[in-house]
Amino acid sequence: MKKKIYSIYQKILYALTYLSARLNSPFLFASIYIIQLRKPREIKTKDKNKINLIILEKSGGTHDIINSLKNHKSKKNIFFSDRNFLKIIHDQFTNSATFKDFEKYDVKKEINNAKYMSFLNNFLNYMSKHFNNVEFMTFNFNYRPNFSLQHACKRSDINYYVCLKECMSTDGEFYIDHSVYRKYYKSFNDITKVSVYNYRTKNKLISNKLLDKNKIQVIGYPRLNINQKKIRKNNKLKITFFLIDPLVGLGRIKGRTTHQYHNKFLNTKFKKLFDWQIMLDDTISTIKKLSIKYPNVEFVFKGKIGVHEEYLNKIKKDKYSNIKTFSGGVGTSFLESSDLIISFGSTVIFESMVLKKNVLVPFYKKFRKNPFLKFVHKYPKTILADSRNDLEN
Repeated sequence: MKKKIYSIYQKILYALTYLSARLNSPFLFASIYIIQLRKPREIKTKDKNKINLIILEKSGGTHDIINSLKNHKSKKNIFFSDRNFLKIIHDQFTNSATFKDFEKYDVKKEINNAKYMSFLNNFLNYMSKHFNNVEFMTFNFNYRPNFSLQHACKRSDINYYVCLKECMSTDGEFYIDHSVYRKYYKSFNDITKVSVYNYRTKNKLISNKLLDKNKIQVIGYPRLNINQKKIRKNNKLKITFFLIDPLVGLGRIKGRTTHQYHNKFLNTKFKKLFDWQIMLDDTISTIKKLSIKYPNVEFVFKGKIGVHEEYLNKIKKDKYSNIKTFSGGVGTSFLESSDLIISFGSTVIFESMVLKKNVLVPFYKKFRKNPFLKFVHKYPKTILADSRNDLEN
């Protein structure tokens, strides 16, 4: 019942946001925006904080913030915001290409859109009046409305931070993504400060001239701050498969149907488009067989929203008694409670290794050569499955 009420409440706020854009009323939008902000209960703050930090929510990102502030009091008042509100405003003012179609995206056209930028500037003015001292933070570079907001923040002397989550990219992914960023965004120097998990990402951003080095800070990986006391032994074996994204590690190619896109950026010679679909299908099929063979073993399928719904729904319909399915959310609790983790191209592999969990990576031997290796992390051979037969045995 609470979810239904909240859903109705959210739809009303979305409709009012749309109306604020149609009426060109930044005051109305600022009022709506302030109403939807929420203070996370998990984060404790110091008394009399003068700075108010608004974090634009993203799956997994907010969890990293909460995790990094365990046993600490924040020096800033922290608010979480649904980033869809800024997306609605963006879409109403720009009428630009879809988020996935970078080649039709014109950054200059957006930031030179006087009506749109005036709306954002006035919105920020109202936010500053309400909070006195306000800042914004997000988790990636390529979410279109965020780029316009950071540009407006720079001109309003408002700090805008990025806690970059995309720090575990493959070499091919880095090259493609940063090539796209250079071509369509030019640079991200309107951002006040960017935190990254490792020096590899920092060096890539600097070498590609996307950010000045004094704007980048290496902070480590917050999600590895896992409470060892929560890791428990199970009465029966529990195996969790983090479903493979068929396009993981391949760079910004969603919506691409030809192999020329890869060849263009990486000087590769693919004769057809490839992905990791075969390893996803084989692993699902293998676990289904094993669940029948070993009814006392608990199997978990953990998928991503927008990627794996179709697979999870099919598994649900088959009604396996010892298979559970989950979509979305953070994977930490699954790592803590599982005896074996199966994954490919995901940070959960490294998290599992830190927790000394058993790990299996279905990375077939036929793919362990160039140019495929450009799109895969390096893993110890002892945790790799060479083929479908190896996976089953």
